Amino acid sequence: MLTHEQTKTAYELISQADAAFAAGDWLLGASCLWEAYADTIGAIARQRGLPCYNDDDMRRVLEASATEDRDYPSLLTAFYTATRFRDAAARGLVRDYEVEFLYPEIPLIINELAALA
Repeated sequence: MLTHEQTKTAYELISQADAAFAAGDWLLGASCLWEAYADTIGAIARQRGLPCYNDDDMRRVLEASATEDRDYPSLLTAFYTATRFRDAAARGLVRDYEVEFLYPEIPLIINELAALA
């Protein structure tokens, strides 16, 4: 399990995302959510001595983190949920359904990843 110190940045980014979404700045919120997710994957990678520079590296970190309770396909689904926010920020358009349905999932996903590490 990752320590509070290892996840501090991710949770600070989630707080920034919450504030941004509340203020109506969906692009900033989306960007912060992605950064929080990427920060968590990066912490897991560092803990395991794995590289984490791109999507392929992140998928390998997730594969190494899979357990019986949280298998690789479900971790991969969570990864693609997070990448929607990265891609939305990059294209300059966050859709309302992404905020309504996917945004609440990211903090839960990060909590699960931190527990798996």
